[in-house]
Amino acid sequence: MPRQPRTEFTVVPQLPANSRPEPPPNLTERERELWSDIVGSMPPHHFGAQVTPLLRQLIVHIVNAEFLGAAVRQIWATTAPVHFTERFHTELQGQLVVESKIIAELSHKLRLTPAARTTLRAADFARRNTPQVRPWEDDDDDGAA
Repeated sequence: MPRQPRTEFTVVPQLPANSRPEPPPNLTERERELWSDIVGSMPPHHFGAQVTPLLRQLIVHIVNAEFLGAAVRQIWATTAPVHFTERFHTELQGQLVVESKIIAELSHKLRLTPAARTTLRAADFARRNTPQVRPWEDDDDDGAA
């Protein structure tokens, strides 16, 4: 295999040890809180500049879902006997389902969920190395009199 010239190598700059993006200035207080919670839950350098728009969209959809959830709960509390027949309630439920799907998809793309951070090979390895018999399910009667 031929050697590559030095000009083809890329230098990756080292970032400070605690490199977490700050919330954009145009966020509301609740959005800033969500930003800090999400960014703080992941290791440093997890969020680069290229995923900041996705993170911003995730936060918008979380806030929308919270608003829709509150509206659905309010309708449920005030009109419990007829909540299934109300068209407005059904539309809100549909919007809430759409928001939930978008949140799940963005969370997966940002690798926030454990499933998104685990490869199929690693999951299979962990499954194969998990003990089949749990210690508390052992059939030995060591303590029997």
